[in-house]
Formats: sequence, C-alpha cells, structure tokens
Amino acid sequence: LSLESVQLPDSIKEINIGMFSNCRKLRNVTIPESVKYIGYEAFWHCESLETIKIPNNVKTISQSTFGYCENLSNVVLPSNLERIDYHAFMNCIKLNSIILPNTLTKIGEEAFMDCKQLKSINLGKNIKELGAFAFKGCDMLAQETFNELSEEVLQQQQENEIVLLTKREQERQQKAAKKKK
Repeated sequence: LSLESVQLPDSIKEINIGMFSNCRKLRNVTIPESVKYIGYEAFWHCESLETIKIPNNVKTISQSTFGYCENLSNVVLPSNLERIDYHAFMNCIKLNSIILPNTLTKIGEEAFMDCKQLKSINLGKNIKELGAFAFKGCDMLAQETFNELSEEVLQQQQENEIVLLTKREQERQQKAAKKKK
C-alpha cells in the first residue's frame, strides 16, 4: 500500500490485528488516547514508520506489533504499560533507546531481538518475567542494563540457560580469560 500518514479518529477503541501490516510506506501514525488495544502484527513490516506514541490506555504491546519496523527510532510507551509480548519490537534496527515504565512486569520472548542499535533501555525491579532471547542481537546494549533485575528473574534466566550478556561483553570476558592463562 502507498499509505504514508494516518490520523485515527477519537472514536476508535481498538486497532485490529494486522490493520496496517505491510504498509511499507507508512511514516506517521497518530493514535488517539481512546485506543485501549492494539492487535498483534498491527504495524508489522511498516518499514518507513519512524516514531510512535502509544496511548496511556494501552496495557499490552501485543505479539509482533512493531516487528520489522526498520526505521522506527522513537517509541513513547504508556506510563501504565504492563506487558511487552513476543517479537513486539523485533528487528527495529534503528531503535537506539527506549524508556520502560515502572509498571512493566513482563517482556516476552525475543521482544527486542535484533534491535542492533539499541544502546539504552531501563529495566526496573518490577520485571517479573523476561522471555528467552528478549535482547538477542542487541550487541550495543550495555551489561549494566540488567543490574536492576530481581534475583528471582536472574535465577529464572540462569535455570533456562539464557545468557543476558551482550556479544561485546562476552568477547571482553573471553579475552580476559585468555590473558589469565
């Protein structure tokens, strides 16, 4: 589709499953505060989408909602967001930082996978569930990002044999281990 800009009316309450999926030229979307639900894959493969502000009534970023939005660099999340589901921001390669609200308790599997420019994300102590490979391929992400996670979540990750280290940190540790030998 050649749709480039959308301003949704205040009367809309939901953005249906796949509503703007594959609108590859869509650059700008204005979502009114009346929206309470955004369906999965609603903006999947909207490659030109650069910025999005999600209304405060939305409690969950559904599965694959913004996956493969390759130019998405600015995301404003609602202050009372509770969940970010599976693949929600997967392969948003220009996303370099995101502020997560303190109300967030779950980040799903592969939620930010391959967000290659992601350098900054705050993970508060309210995260109760961190899905497998949530940050896989986020090579620019600093290890300090994970310092605030609760012991329970870190133990869960260890039991699942999921390593939270970024690729750069793993390489640094490997070099340090070789020097000791």
